[in-house]
Amino acid sequence: MKALVKLFILLMVLVNIAKAQVVLPMGLGQKNSLNITCSEGDKIWVVSNENEKFIVNKWDGNFWIRYSEIPSSILNIISTLPQSILVKAAYFYNNELYLALANKYNDRLLLIKNSGRNWKTINTETIKVSSKLTFLTTPDGLLLCGK
Repeated sequence: MKALVKLFILLMVLVNIAKAQVVLPMGLGQKNSLNITCSEGDKIWVVSNENEKFIVNKWDGNFWIRYSEIPSSILNIISTLPQSILVKAAYFYNNELYLALANKYNDRLLLIKNSGRNWKTINTETIKVSSKLTFLTTPDGLLLCGK
């Protein structure tokens, strides 16, 4: 019995130390289907499609905060139909959130970034995507890798 009590106390201490918040955020305000996520430290950014609008929500460690909505004027660069747009990759780098989106029918790429205020596009007019994209950091900067 003493061994069982000691094990229980040890488990409770470990749970408190771990601060496992990975399961917690999804039940507290992030109810829509997830397209893609990225994280840095205890912060998580989630891109979801809410009523045909692409919304970015941020988990700050305690609450979900509406980070930003991607304006339809920017999304119209690759498609006027929100259901044809896929979010391929997300990454938080140098205090900016980078997103790679693609049109699932013609493979046009849209690369955008947000520093917390407004979205800016990065020129990708001649680039087509056909598979999974991933952001990688190097000593020289941020790279978008894929096919």
